This record gives sequence, C-alpha cells and structure tokens, in this order.
Amino acid sequence: HLHAPAHVMRAVRLDVPLLVLIREPAGAVLSQVIRRPKLTVKDALLDYVSFYEATWPLRERYVVGDFPLVTSDFGAVTNAVNERFDTSFKPYEPTPENEAATFALVEALNRKESFGALVETKVARPSPMRERLKKEFATQLDLPDVRPTLRQAHAIYDRFIACDSAARVL
Repeated sequence: HLHAPAHVMRAVRLDVPLLVLIREPAGAVLSQVIRRPKLTVKDALLDYVSFYEATWPLRERYVVGDFPLVTSDFGAVTNAVNERFDTSFKPYEPTPENEAATFALVEALNRKESFGALVETKVARPSPMRERLKKEFATQLDLPDVRPTLRQAHAIYDRFIACDSAARVL
C-alpha cells in the first residue's frame, strides 16, 4: 500500500524489475479511504491522479498489472515480469495450500502493523466488512465536487489500459 511515484522512479533508475498495479479508480479509492479513514474520497482521487500522471512517462520501464489479473492470475503477471526483465521469478501457483499460506502471510503482516490485532479495514485480502463499507462510501463518488476528479482518474486508467506498450500485462 505504498503509492509514491518516488518508489517507481527509484526502481526505474536502479533497473529493478518493477510491477505497477493499476486498479479502476472507484475500487482503488474506496479501498484506500477505508484503509485510511481520515482521507477523503476526493483527496484519494487526487492521490490516484498524481501517482499515475507522475509514473506515466516511465511506463515503458515497468510492467503494468491490472488489478483483476493481478488478483486472479499472479502466475501470468510473474511470467510477464520475467519476460520483460529477463528474470526467473517462480510463477505463483494458486493451489489451495498456496492460497492458504498467502492469506496467512497477509494476515500476519496486518497483525504486525496493528500491534497483534487483525484489523479488517486494513488487511489486504477480501473482506465482507470492507465490501459493505465500500457501498457506503460509494455515494461520495457522485458528489459534484468529486465527479470531475473521478472523470480525470478514469481517463488516466483508460490511458494505461489502452496503452499498446509491450511492458504491460492486462
């Protein structure tokens, strides 16, 4: 959950194999405001726009992964990174054992960040509680002062998805 263009810029400068995740704006923003309750929907959208605008000029130097693929077929994403950067990372295999181990690790990291507690609003895995909260926050996406920024974020997302770069996996 680090969303700073400086991380991308440094990785590119150091020739580190890099995957930049992109998610449709509403899902990304709603997830972020649930994770960080003091953040407004508009501010989260502005962060989204700022991050992707700043990293757009470097897009040929990293792999772009669309959220639905990253969360459903990470093996394909790993293969794309390997192909793009001539690396040999072992592709993830979604076996029941690997899925259980992955979610156990995600929860362990959440507990470490949260002083031993599992915090449903912050754990990076599917959560019925967060889905309910997203529906509550979604109404804010239609506020008059938010709509223009949401349109801008969608335009950026569409640009990344439409990019015919060989450096993407979508």
